[in-house]
Amino acid sequence: MTSLGRHLSLGPNAQPPVPFDNFVVALSPPDCLLINSVESGDANGVAVALRLGANPNVRKRVILGVKVYNKAVRRKSWFNGDEQEKGFGSSETHHKAVLGESALVQAMIRNDVAVVDTLLQAGANVNAEVEWKIIKSRPVWTKEVWRKVQEGSWDVSYKFESALEFALGVGWAFDREGHVSGVMTLNLRKLGDLWINVSGAMVKLKDPVANETLRTVRVKKNPAIVRLLLEHGAWPSKEAVATVARDKDPDMIRVFNEVQQKIRRSKIQGSSRQKSVGW
Repeated sequence: MTSLGRHLSLGPNAQPPVPFDNFVVALSPPDCLLINSVESGDANGVAVALRLGANPNVRKRVILGVKVYNKAVRRKSWFNGDEQEKGFGSSETHHKAVLGESALVQAMIRNDVAVVDTLLQAGANVNAEVEWKIIKSRPVWTKEVWRKVQEGSWDVSYKFESALEFALGVGWAFDREGHVSGVMTLNLRKLGDLWINVSGAMVKLKDPVANETLRTVRVKKNPAIVRLLLEHGAWPSKEAVATVARDKDPDMIRVFNEVQQKIRRSKIQGSSRQKSVGW
């Protein structure tokens, strides 16, 4: 069994460091507490985790472990005649780990203004790229399918230039071939609908079945959260500003104008430490 395979089978209290794809799969207890507290809306747990040294930029881990067959064949059921896909030939268990959603993104998904503020005060990076991957279940995992998973071809990948663009729904959804998914991108930008990984700091997907790998959420554009991001140094891109103008939300426009004026006054006073881009 590989080191990642051993990690997948460990209990909740065992967290050995496992380097993988340029990041450590294991999370420290404070980091686990932070993510779990953010996801459950436990503001006190968030504060405790940060006092214990949790990284405000921590991202959850998603570990996929599946039995991979040489190929798949279709066979009819003895009872109803329906064809079912089955694995054929020898099989091996393989694992792949990726980084999931950040604590800040999870707080924004929950529309939790207080926790967003706490994370920003603790040093969460508002200008870091936001991205995560989603995998769906399969009737059979073949070597060809697994090769693509290893190469990073998961079913859906979300990408946003920053937390601010995530807050405004300015992002992209890509399919497993790396092409923009028009329907999912439109749902994201118009409705705020997207898929996220299931709850937990360490998401362990072992031979997952349908509906075990993801959740559907709707993210609301919250002017209070946008204000916090801007006040903590978020850099508005031209597309972000254009989105606010196009939406014609008076509360959001007011936030941008007020923060912009505040930054300009600070510059005049010679005390600005923020950078404004495109506005």
